[in-house]
Amino acid sequence: MDVRKSTLGALLFLLLANPSAFADDLALAPGPCLEKRKQVKVYLDKARKAGIGTKPYAEALDRIENDVKSGVPEADIKKQVNSLIGALAQQVNNLKFLKVRPPGYHAVGGPGSNSSSSSNSSGRGNAKNAGPRMSDSEMESYMLTLVNKHRSEAGLDPVSPNSALGKIARAHAQDMATRNFFSHVNPDGRDPQDRANAANFGAGVMENIAFTTLNGPGTRPTDMADVNLMNSPPHRAAILNTGISTAGIGIAYDANGGIKVCQLFSR
Repeated sequence: MDVRKSTLGALLFLLLANPSAFADDLALAPGPCLEKRKQVKVYLDKARKAGIGTKPYAEALDRIENDVKSGVPEADIKKQVNSLIGALAQQVNNLKFLKVRPPGYHAVGGPGSNSSSSSNSSGRGNAKNAGPRMSDSEMESYMLTLVNKHRSEAGLDPVSPNSALGKIARAHAQDMATRNFFSHVNPDGRDPQDRANAANFGAGVMENIAFTTLNGPGTRPTDMADVNLMNSPPHRAAILNTGISTAGIGIAYDANGGIKVCQLFSR
């Protein structure tokens, strides 16, 4: 299924539930993809009122509006709009997983893949009484140790840390924490392989992402993420993939005191 089309369907449902949403006071510039831009604007307005983080997506729409007013070619506008819709689709799917699970359950999304990359996502827990705060680098090192522990138990060779992958993973974890989103596709429309290519990493990558709240005393926050990743078949498959030999782990604290996790693997 095309996630952009499914998201547009959800947006259309919102519009049907509130026909006045297409009022002229949306203040969008006439031009390419106007109806799609209206749909995105309505969704963002509703999401914001529901307490869902929309700032990076709203900023992306503002940039598109400025380009429309500046006369940027229609093909470029269409590409930007479709990228934004794709990023929103990821947010919608992640929110669906989180919404239908009971408190304390760590929601898990299915894998997405292309010829050179695959991606999985694991959600958060409902933890209380946060324990001692670990540094980002401490958590990253510890999570790599856990990855290799699982691989050893499965009779597999360990993966070695790769500084380039670590830098890419850390940047995505920090981006998710800073811009308040949880997705393999960032608000700029870049997926894991796009980010690897932009960093001149010359191989295909697989990505796992997760987020958790901090948990109780005596338990590392990374333990929550690790348990949920290993309990999810697609995440476990990435960690125990026989074709990988190197990894990069990125972890960042978010504004709510939780952590965003990004694991990148490559051959």
